[in-house]
Amino acid sequence: MMTTALKEKAATREGSRKTVYNVRNNEKHHTEMRLRRAGGTSTKEFQFKGGKTYVGEWSGDTKHGYGTQTSTSGQKYEGEWNQGNRHGKGTLWMTERGRLRKVYEGDWKNDQKDGDGIFKYRNGDTYQGTFRTNQRHGKGTMTYNERSPILSYAGDWVDGQRNGYGVIVLQNGDRYEGHWFEDKKEGSGHYYYYATNKMYVGEWADGTAKCGEYKMAPPDAFDQDEIARLQVQETDMRLTDCMVTTCS
Repeated sequence: MMTTALKEKAATREGSRKTVYNVRNNEKHHTEMRLRRAGGTSTKEFQFKGGKTYVGEWSGDTKHGYGTQTSTSGQKYEGEWNQGNRHGKGTLWMTERGRLRKVYEGDWKNDQKDGDGIFKYRNGDTYQGTFRTNQRHGKGTMTYNERSPILSYAGDWVDGQRNGYGVIVLQNGDRYEGHWFEDKKEGSGHYYYYATNKMYVGEWADGTAKCGEYKMAPPDAFDQDEIARLQVQETDMRLTDCMVTTCS
């Protein structure tokens, strides 16, 4: 039978022993460590009237630098601040059914989503692209939930609407490549019908095909690699480019 002394010697030969402690998650500690990595020199926790709590950097009496704010409604923001406003890189969570759900991660400007970011909607839709004053604006891709008739849209946005040039793919395999105005097909565009392997090439107005040609689609029209390429390609086409063609 091995004595305690022999066990100690065996342990020494086989390597030094370490005691492992089970430590509970400490959000304040993690925030302080993130602040140090971000260049912060000190942190301060403050509870506002109404219940909001902020842990982070300050400039005088103003939130400024890096910090985390949590409200009584369950909303949580962690990221950069500038003179009291969310400004820079940051992440927003919302509490739903007792659990935190990440809603937005990306750029902020003057307390609004502005710049590049990812927004996840409650219904399962996800938008990845550029924002301006809390609206989808610029280049971006919307991936829709499985209950929607739309699979995805990639292209131009203006004030939250499809506006400019974009590619939309439907759950049934149909696809439209062309111009948009205020969320409707407008101008020149190609519509591909998956079930019949045909396509329409022509002009659209207020979301309706007006004049054009209905013909067989090319062999690679429904190739998944080709569709993926179309969804991510950059284009300088604008709505005005398609208004020069008229049909009698």
